[in-house]
Amino acid sequence: MTGLYGSTLADEYKTLYQLLACQPETLRIYPTVILKGTDLAQIWGKTGYPCITQEEMLDFCADALCICEKAGVRVIRLGLHDSPGLHENYVGGYYHPAYREMVESRLYLRILFRAVQEESTSNLQVITAKGTQSKLIEQHSANRKELANRGISLFVRESAEIPHGFAQINGKRYCIYHII
Repeated sequence: MTGLYGSTLADEYKTLYQLLACQPETLRIYPTVILKGTDLAQIWGKTGYPCITQEEMLDFCADALCICEKAGVRVIRLGLHDSPGLHENYVGGYYHPAYREMVESRLYLRILFRAVQEESTSNLQVITAKGTQSKLIEQHSANRKELANRGISLFVRESAEIPHGFAQINGKRYCIYHII
């Protein structure tokens, strides 16, 4: 569904590029969250808004982080801050208390797949920055499971020598923000 109350991914990219044309120093990215008692909640109940799937929005946000990084624009928030009121009133849209981490995990999965393609391997030895192993593996080991389903093994360790946003995979360094 597109139209008056819906948007498409093309709309999202158009908006992002319009914002970047203003040359901001920082951006905040808030995917739509639908709360009880709002006009949007009424529309959502009638039309099923939003029309972009959770997976598509995660991919868009991952692309947006990369695009902003390339433009030299720092994304200082991605997703709404977790609060009791939000939990009580949330009815739909794109919310998770660790939304940015989920998006960054998507970027790590992309570089893992790139490494598999570039090196024609099914065994990944990864060194990631301190404190980022959970992002690389993803919540509930989703990235590890996705790789395992494709016959790819993953060994991960952290090192202070790897900067945030990078991973060394089978000896080659990758930046998660330079994947698109």
